[in-house]
Amino acid sequence: MASQTVAPSAAWNSADCDNDGLTNSEETTGVNDPSTPGTPTTTTNPLDPDSDDDGVTDGNEAIDGTNPLDPCSFVLASQTLTPGAELGQMATVMVTV
Repeated sequence: MASQTVAPSAAWNSADCDNDGLTNSEETTGVNDPSTPGTPTTTTNPLDPDSDDDGVTDGNEAIDGTNPLDPCSFVLASQTLTPGAELGQMATVMVTV
């Protein structure tokens, strides 16, 4: 997306390419679309359903009011994806300390 030189179409903006519950436009601008249940508080990656790899989709983090860019900010009950390796390493360190 960083090398994109043409403005995205209205169809792309209203789509949800990563199926996380936020439109591509919500993820790239951080501006709420009232047709989705979540209200984003920041920009996220529209091609990655879980931008911080904590196991909670960006859309669920918007609903929960947690930070989709902070792997330590999530509601455990909302975890529907397998957390990324980074979160697993942090959990191991926290348990062994």
